[in-house]
Amino acid sequence: MLCVCTFIQIKRKQDFVTSVLTNRKISFEEVDISDPLCASEKDFMREHSQPSGSDPAPLPPQIFNDTVYCGVTCLLAVP
Repeated sequence: MLCVCTFIQIKRKQDFVTSVLTNRKISFEEVDISDPLCASEKDFMREHSQPSGSDPAPLPPQIFNDTVYCGVTCLLAVP
């Protein structure tokens, strides 16, 4: 049950991020880190982002501007 709840929470956060970026007309590229072809992107995300709360590893969604880590809360600060 924990896996299903975590998946749903991640999906909701992804939808929120996508919605905010789209509504603010900010161009972005989504990367599916579950795709085996994106293993290097997944490794990059894990190395350069920060876990939130009690999670030992950072979970998606994570926002980067090229290689600069922005986090997710950066969306709340944009007018």
